[in-house]
Amino acid sequence: MIAAALPLIFFFSGVSALLFENLWFYQAGITFGNSVWASSLVLAGFMGGLALGNALAARLKPGGFRAIRVYALLEVAIGVVGLALVIALPLLTSLLTDIVGPALSVPWLANLLRLVCAFLLLMVPSTAMGATFPVMVSALYQRDPRFGSVLGRLYGWNTLGAVLGAVAGHMVLLEAVGVRGTAFVAAGISVSVAALGFALSRRFESGELQTLDVGPAAKLSKPALGLLVAAGVAGFILLGLEVVWFRFLLHFLFGSSGTFAILLAVVLAGIGLGGLAGAGIAALHSRPERLLPGAALLTGALCVTLYLLFPSGPNVRTWTDTATLALSLMFPVALLSGVLFTLLGSAIKREEDRETRAAGLLTLANTTGAMLGPLIVGFALLPAIGIDRCVQLLAGLYAVIGGLTWASGARPKRLAESVFTYGAGVFLVLVVALFPAGDVLERHLRPVVDQHAGEGAARPVAMREGLTETIIYMEESAFGEPIAYRMLTNGYSMSSTDFRSQRYMKLFVYLPMALHPDAKTALLISYGVGSTAKALTNSAGLETIDVVDISRDVLEMNDIVYSEKGTLPLDDPRVQAHIEDGRYFLETTEKRFDFITGEPPPPKMAGVVGLYTREYFSLIRDRLSEGGIASYWLPVHQLDPSDSKAIIRAFCDAFDDCTLWRGAGLDWILLGTRNAAGPGTAARFSRQWSDPVVGPELVALGIETPEQLGALFMRDAEGLRDLAGDTDPVTDDRPKRLSDRPFDVATNRAGFDTYVSWLEWSSSRAGFERSAWIARMWPDELIVPTLGQFPTESWATLATLSKTRPLQSVMMTVHKLLAGSKLTTLPLWLLGSDFLRQAAAQRAFEKGTLNADVHWELALGALAKRDYDRAYELFGRAAEGGAQSSRVSALTVYSLFMASDRAGKEQLLASLAGGRMAQNLKPWVLQFLNQAVRMR
Repeated sequence: MIAAALPLIFFFSGVSALLFENLWFYQAGITFGNSVWASSLVLAGFMGGLALGNALAARLKPGGFRAIRVYALLEVAIGVVGLALVIALPLLTSLLTDIVGPALSVPWLANLLRLVCAFLLLMVPSTAMGATFPVMVSALYQRDPRFGSVLGRLYGWNTLGAVLGAVAGHMVLLEAVGVRGTAFVAAGISVSVAALGFALSRRFESGELQTLDVGPAAKLSKPALGLLVAAGVAGFILLGLEVVWFRFLLHFLFGSSGTFAILLAVVLAGIGLGGLAGAGIAALHSRPERLLPGAALLTGALCVTLYLLFPSGPNVRTWTDTATLALSLMFPVALLSGVLFTLLGSAIKREEDRETRAAGLLTLANTTGAMLGPLIVGFALLPAIGIDRCVQLLAGLYAVIGGLTWASGARPKRLAESVFTYGAGVFLVLVVALFPAGDVLERHLRPVVDQHAGEGAARPVAMREGLTETIIYMEESAFGEPIAYRMLTNGYSMSSTDFRSQRYMKLFVYLPMALHPDAKTALLISYGVGSTAKALTNSAGLETIDVVDISRDVLEMNDIVYSEKGTLPLDDPRVQAHIEDGRYFLETTEKRFDFITGEPPPPKMAGVVGLYTREYFSLIRDRLSEGGIASYWLPVHQLDPSDSKAIIRAFCDAFDDCTLWRGAGLDWILLGTRNAAGPGTAARFSRQWSDPVVGPELVALGIETPEQLGALFMRDAEGLRDLAGDTDPVTDDRPKRLSDRPFDVATNRAGFDTYVSWLEWSSSRAGFERSAWIARMWPDELIVPTLGQFPTESWATLATLSKTRPLQSVMMTVHKLLAGSKLTTLPLWLLGSDFLRQAAAQRAFEKGTLNADVHWELALGALAKRDYDRAYELFGRAAEGGAQSSRVSALTVYSLFMASDRAGKEQLLASLAGGRMAQNLKPWVLQFLNQAVRMR
């Protein structure tokens, strides 16, 4: 009975442990930041605690003792202290930032303080966790003398419990009961298994609790030392591979917390089942350690082989697809790693008679290696040699394990053992020696890059495998000239400089600066491709600009976009860059800012939800100067409407005067202030349009007049409260109110229709007209003119929602704009062009490129500027160059029509009706021109 009960108890111990680990890391991310350094140092502190627990367990005195009672006491400590830590960490944020904050200017000192604080906070529960395994091994070993079988069974069932903890915690508990509620569940499991332990101890155990042996440690034999080094190398390789695997797989998977939970579950499942397989081998084989060299060599060979055979351009749509992909790459290696751990334990037990010491030293060595693996691989190897070489190197290190175990006496004796070992060795040597490092990753990533190429218009121009991500820059060209850049991070299109992206990114600055024209200090959280930063440096009134980004590589590679001397925003003397987590920067800075803007990665990416919670938005408000203003990205095209409502609710809980504005298409802007009073006069509000740098930028972005800026308005606080309804806000305790469910507005018609209804211009105009916020913030003399711009802005939204539109569907709108306004940018957008394409066509023209495409593009520009004679000439040249499409014919006739006086227009219509000029025209063109002449 007890032999069956202990693995079951340890299974649920694994569930609790994984739940707590995830919760501690989540809370520590809020407290210490989510930068790569902070996250790694918290992990190191946790692993250090585990290693301490392993070491203490190895020093338990030999002899009979109540091991189950000791285990139960450890579980009580884990449950009680672990729960307290989850609750207390957010409350300790101010204290801990006071400790670390002053040292931020000295990075090594700040990181040392982070490590010390993390270790001290996590020491009690992580040390207790580290001690549970050796103690439980001792408890079961007293009833089953097959050490390898005992070790593998407990290791396997505990790890499989961790699988359940990883999946259930993320998929069920966090969404149902939140962070603190999940902590209570984890504590309840720990206390429950402790209670079972106490009950079993009372019934089956007697004697005193075992105490620590404080005397000198017994000297280890050379074979034991070699085996322990092998166990450390195994831990190093597997955790290092986990870093490499996850980085690689994220090129094909959306990096949400759900994705990470599945990837972790696959690795843990492999290790757990490997532990059980190892237990079976140890039970059936009289000398299972003889299989160690062969098992290590085979693991290394599979590591390379599975990477080479990874499917090209996998189609991932569901969680099942994600799991299948992870299984194909990681599971076999993780399975053999579990077998290796168990066989290493069997071998060590032959050198060390005390079961607790053998298990403790094994886990101490393995944990120490596991602690170093992510640090060395993530911080040194990946940035230095890349994914390909890391796979090759780590696979080769399995040969080191084979050599160490061989030298320690774990050698094959039987023919089958020798064939297995030497065959695995040849396999490993071949795949490592013949591994085409440098070519494999490029081959795997080619489909990822191609899907962003846009029918061949874009090509990769730079790639860097950095500390936190693999960055690929794509260059889009037109007429042989570069027009835009797209930054891919881990295969995801993170940011672009195309005109749609520039519109909303720069409006993050130009909209608030119109409302707060005297702002002197600004903070940008997340840099991207630098468009928002460029808008900040374009704003001459700003005196200091702080830029915070979690990735040094993102900042360093931005000179690809701004290659001309003096154009890179980071070179502006007012700019100070900080490589730090944005939230942690806000927690530690003593500065106050007149203006804060943020465009973090997509909200559903792992670790990003902390930048979309009520607490974080409140922190932004707290760091604003009195009268300050904040703008924030709301990418609704990536969010289910319920997700958007939860974020809006969180923002409006922090900012009483929250408002929502159009940006470009379905990239919107949340705006909030700290008791701002507005610019006052129309002259102050309109200052940017007379600026020699910002003014032309605003025109290019389709905001040609101050009145057009107001037509971006969608809702004020009252309207947003109605919109959100009874939706609960995203909070630090309830991060899963922002779902992990993938959402693509292009394929979700219901979601798209919902957002289109939110964009309905007449309700936005009515809200603008009656808004108390507008009455306070908007210059009186601009309110009435702004009301007339809402229909126009709806056309701009149409232009930025879709890239291609039939000419027939927009021609009447274009004509109304050309005939009834002075706007130039919006007609250009509706006709399929923009300022980037126009500039590229002009450069090509000046270089002597006089083909049909260049003439067509310049003709569109001339038409938008109402230079109809020039447009007619250029459309004609485009036709002569081979552009015989109906679009060219229609716009050629339209240019002639607009260049003519009233009589000329009527004469043109008559000739068209007679058929002499209408051979290449669609029937709708004549109908449209008849309507146009009646409008005149």
